[in-house]
Amino acid sequence: MPVKSLLALARAILITQVFWGSAAIAAELPARFGSVYRISGSISAVDATTGSARELKAGDVLNVGDQIRAAPTGEALVRTDDAGFIAVRPNSAFTMERFSAKNAGDEKLSLRIFSGALRLITGWIGSRKKDNYQIVTATATIGIRGTDHEPYVLSTELAAEHQQPEGTYNKVNKGGTSLRAAGARISIDAGQVGFAPSLPADRTRSLMTVLMPVLLERVPSFFVAGMFDAELDQLTSQALPGAPVASGTSVPPSTATTAPVSAGPQTDRATAPQAPATQSAGSSEPPQNTGTPSPTASPPAITIPGPSPCRPKEIAEAWLEQLDSAVTQRNPQLYVDMFAQHAKVTAQVRDGEGKYIEFVFTRNELAKSTFASLNRLTQFESRRISVKATPGANSTPKRCNRVAIESVVLESGVRDGQSYRIESTEKFTIESTAGGWLAVDASTKQR
Repeated sequence: MPVKSLLALARAILITQVFWGSAAIAAELPARFGSVYRISGSISAVDATTGSARELKAGDVLNVGDQIRAAPTGEALVRTDDAGFIAVRPNSAFTMERFSAKNAGDEKLSLRIFSGALRLITGWIGSRKKDNYQIVTATATIGIRGTDHEPYVLSTELAAEHQQPEGTYNKVNKGGTSLRAAGARISIDAGQVGFAPSLPADRTRSLMTVLMPVLLERVPSFFVAGMFDAELDQLTSQALPGAPVASGTSVPPSTATTAPVSAGPQTDRATAPQAPATQSAGSSEPPQNTGTPSPTASPPAITIPGPSPCRPKEIAEAWLEQLDSAVTQRNPQLYVDMFAQHAKVTAQVRDGEGKYIEFVFTRNELAKSTFASLNRLTQFESRRISVKATPGANSTPKRCNRVAIESVVLESGVRDGQSYRIESTEKFTIESTAGGWLAVDASTKQR
């Protein structure tokens, strides 16, 4: 073989070895998802493979699997490789579990928040592949539709610090999100906050079951602006660059193109929702009467003749029979219509340590969550162990105007594929109206 040919062959072999050697090294490198754009204070990244921690500084690369932890005074602005942004708040901890932005048709982003808050501006993955974009917490999954939003996970420690219920909160500044938890889902629009509480896994029917994820009436006070938010607002007031495109195709730019809504000073007592939950995607039983009641319309009263003279136990048993029948019939409209417009519902449930956590809800919340929750029950059985009833305020021996009810309920069945058995004490105050009896106050306590 001529010398020139031998040299060419040797060069080709050398190039091939270098190429495959580089490819092997590249395959061993962790996949990146972004880099630190701005930083203040102490923020570390714990390597998922080695467990070693490194202090972050501006320009550092962040990899899939890294657990990012912010100190009490640590904040950062991260730019993701799909031209999105993550504002890291103090005391937050999260990891990017999956990320791909190579324009190969499999773009995806899955970020898990362990504790604390982030502000997220979706890039082109959220624009092109909404179904492949999700934020995961211990109690909920958040989906998006081109969004500037702030998920906040109140851990046990943070919940005690802020004196608010433990769980996942999600405030939307622009666009919209969905919040899924325990088989139910609600939509959250700009200016709204959704909440999915951390509750025991054995919650079930009656007042326990209907307490699903809800929209809050006000923005909790623990949502505060970060030190980089003004700069982030400027960055997102311009169109972000679109995804790299293959030949002959076009990809829309990120939809996060305007500055977000500012929350402003608001109170932190947030207990009332504003929009309905939707049916779980995995529900096998279609709901009945799926039209959500108007929040301003008066519900049709349940007609139960009031005996004369006053016989409170007869009234209570008849009312409870209709309440339980609404559940067994999967009729959420009938269930909701048995509560007055101004009714208040209180639930006391046990946490993992056996301590009680109290939640207070309005009838609006009851209405919106019931449509999702009642259709999740199968093989349901219920037995009221006891029913006590006494005349309420303004009642006379000849006529009951109000009746106070206390009932111990034993329930069992299958909920979301899992068997349950629970005992609780329910209390209702029902009031006589022109057409029948409505509950004006209700509470349940897990025994």
